[in-house]
Amino acid sequence: MPNKKGIRASVTVAVIAFILSVICVAVIILGYIGVDVPLVTFTKASRFETALGEHNYQAAYTVYASTEEKSAELKYLKAHLEDYFEYCKGEEYDFQAYKGLEIFRNEIESLVEERLKDEVRRYYSGAYSEEEALRLVKRIGKFSFMEKALSDAVDEIYEKTASETAFSKGMEYYNNGEYELAVKEFKKVSEMDTVRYTTALDGIERIRQGYGKSKLLEAEKMIGAFNKEGAQELLEELIALFDGYPEAEEMLSKLRETEEE
Repeated sequence: MPNKKGIRASVTVAVIAFILSVICVAVIILGYIGVDVPLVTFTKASRFETALGEHNYQAAYTVYASTEEKSAELKYLKAHLEDYFEYCKGEEYDFQAYKGLEIFRNEIESLVEERLKDEVRRYYSGAYSEEEALRLVKRIGKFSFMEKALSDAVDEIYEKTASETAFSKGMEYYNNGEYELAVKEFKKVSEMDTVRYTTALDGIERIRQGYGKSKLLEAEKMIGAFNKEGAQELLEELIALFDGYPEAEEMLSKLRETEEE
C-alpha cells in the first residue's frame, strides 16, 4: 500500500512544477508583449548580442525593437561598433560583413561621425600618413548615411598642410607686429589640429585685447574729431577681422544712431 507521506510529497512536487511552468510561460508572454521582466530582458539581451556576433542585424534589430529598456542592447551595440572600427584597420577589411549595421542608423550615426573626427585628429597629431588616414576614414565612413561627414573628414585630411602653413605664417606675422595678417592666417588653422588650433585661438584673443583695443581708441578719437565716416570704416573692419567684436559693434551702433538724429 502506498505511503501517504510519499503520495503527498509527489503531489506537492507536481503542484510546484505546474506552478513554476505557468509562471515561466507568463513571464515569457509578458516579456514578448513589452512588459519589462528581468529574466526575459536578460534573455533578449543575450539573443541580441548573439545576433550581432553573427552579423545577423535584422534579427538583432527585431529583438532591439521589441525591448523597452534598451541599455543592455545599446552597450552591446557600442562594443560591436568598436569592433568594426578596429576591423577597419585590418588588411582583410570587407565592408559587406558590417553593412547591415545601417539598420541601426539612429543609434550609431553620431558615434561613427565622432570616430571619423577622432581619426582625423590623430592624423593631425602624426599618428598616420595621409594615405593611411584616407584609407581608414573611407572605411569607417562607408555607411550610406555618412556621405557628408566622410566628405568633410577627407577635406580636413587634405587641408593639413595648408593648416600648418597658415599657423606658421600667423606666428611669423604676430612676431613681426603685423596683427591683421596674423589673425587672417590664424583663422585658417583647422580645428582638427588641436594643439595648433588652441594656440591660434589664443593668438587671436591676444591680438583682440591689444591691437583691437588700440583700434577702438583710434575710432573714438576719429569720432571726437568729427571723422565719423573714418570711424565707421575702422569699426566695420575690426568686426569683420574678428568675426564679431562686441565693443566695436556697440560703438558702431551708437555712431549710426547719432547720424540718424
